[in-house]
Amino acid sequence: LTQYNLDYAAVIEPLAEQQRYQLIDFYNRIYRPLFIDETISNSETVMKTARNAYQQTLASTTLMSEIENDKRIFRNIASQNRLDDSIQTYNKIAKNSDDTEFLDYARGEIARMYLTLAASSATEEEFDKALNYATKANTYVEDERTAELMKDYRKEVIVASIPALVVSQEDEKKQEAIKALAFLKKNHPDDYPFFLNRIAALINEDIIILASENILLAHKLKDHALSIVNSRIIRKVNIKPLPEPSKLALRGKIEVSQHKLSAAQATLKQAKTETPGHYQVDEFEILLDEALAVARSDFSDYRSLYANEKYYAADSALKQAIENWKDNPTYLQERQYYDRILRQVRAKAKLCREDIQGLGKQSRGICKDTLLTYGGSAPTLVVVPAKSTRDKPYAIGKYEISTGELNTFCRASAACNPLESDNVNLPAVDVPLDIIDQYTDWLTQQTGFTYSLATKDEWFNAASAGGREGNTNYNCRLRLGVKLIKGQNIVPVQSGTANNWGLINYVGNVDELVKTEDGYVMAGGNFTDSISDCKVSLIKPVETDQDYTGFRLVRSLY
Repeated sequence: LTQYNLDYAAVIEPLAEQQRYQLIDFYNRIYRPLFIDETISNSETVMKTARNAYQQTLASTTLMSEIENDKRIFRNIASQNRLDDSIQTYNKIAKNSDDTEFLDYARGEIARMYLTLAASSATEEEFDKALNYATKANTYVEDERTAELMKDYRKEVIVASIPALVVSQEDEKKQEAIKALAFLKKNHPDDYPFFLNRIAALINEDIIILASENILLAHKLKDHALSIVNSRIIRKVNIKPLPEPSKLALRGKIEVSQHKLSAAQATLKQAKTETPGHYQVDEFEILLDEALAVARSDFSDYRSLYANEKYYAADSALKQAIENWKDNPTYLQERQYYDRILRQVRAKAKLCREDIQGLGKQSRGICKDTLLTYGGSAPTLVVVPAKSTRDKPYAIGKYEISTGELNTFCRASAACNPLESDNVNLPAVDVPLDIIDQYTDWLTQQTGFTYSLATKDEWFNAASAGGREGNTNYNCRLRLGVKLIKGQNIVPVQSGTANNWGLINYVGNVDELVKTEDGYVMAGGNFTDSISDCKVSLIKPVETDQDYTGFRLVRSLY
């Protein structure tokens, strides 16, 4: 048995060399009962080795067959100049084959196709494409012919790029152009004069085209080009000379530098009339437009910041706008107005602003100035829309002027004796016109904003709420039978129902003195008038013996 095991090992070794693993497996299964353990282990190892060798041989044989087929395919598509397909097939062959002779042939074919494309591109003077193709050919076959073509194409690419670099007039591009010219002069000294003339001729074409549109820019381009390409061709280019310098443009530029933009605008208008189309006037106009845009942007920032109640930031923006446009009358007038605003802001007053117009029935629609010198507050106001688009919104007293408010003035100014009243919240009545005038002057001086007696138009516009009054609950005489149930007496100024713009007691309570073009009248009626007569439209002449005449003030927003 032992001898048989030894004989069996000698039998299967040739089979393993022949990769006959199926036959070894057959013998193993038939004679397995006769094998000792060592023989079993050895036979399985030998069978596994034979099987692996067989599979490798089979794979190698298949791969060789595929490679040969790919070679046949490559020869076919290369003969048809199918470059992309040829490269793809070559890469597949090169990955699995070390056939140096065929790979050299394939690389040569690919290089040939690239060089054919390069020659075609060069014929069309697309030298950047030609250089790209030649460079790719060089990655497959490096030879002197390809290297020489790459050198020629690179030279042409550089020559073609220089005119565009010069025409751009950018500092960075200028340096690129200078470096490119230096490269040509160093590496192609014999051809350099010819290249220089070609470059100059191309630049001249751009200068001539530009001269038909803008003579100034054409001269600038010519000067710039000569600083890079000092060529007789460029020096002799035929463009019109520049006109004589414009004194008005020079004056305007000085005015812009001094931020006197209104003066500069007047100078520009004059310059355009006297020297239309002058290049320096055009330059001046561009400079002025830029300066105007900066100033207007600052003023717009001021408006936006003010609208958002960022008062101190708005102050800085307005200062900057005036710094950039020192002779703008609107800005200077706004400065005076905003100084008054800031004084009220610092005094923590509730500002009268355009954006609260028509909101007087709401707490946020009420405004009140501070008496800056005396202390305390000026009369409570509401902002009402203007009567027409030609007018401006304004502030008007929410209430009739009270006895207490007038007495504050009398005590502060000694212009009048305080009114005697048991209730300082009642309307101040029968006040002489000169005292009313002194009172409004005092409020103007104390607040920085102009106060005045309401005109008839101002009063009517505010009382009627622009035609949408929204109230009929007046302190006027109303009887139920013989009983007087309303209009029994004057009530405090804050009593009553507001109209849609926030005014109270504008009809009834006391007549209100208002100005007209011809003098004064009394508007709105008083508590002794019948409720049927009490209307916004009720107007009476001024009577010397009238005991129930009060008044309401108007204040400008600006």
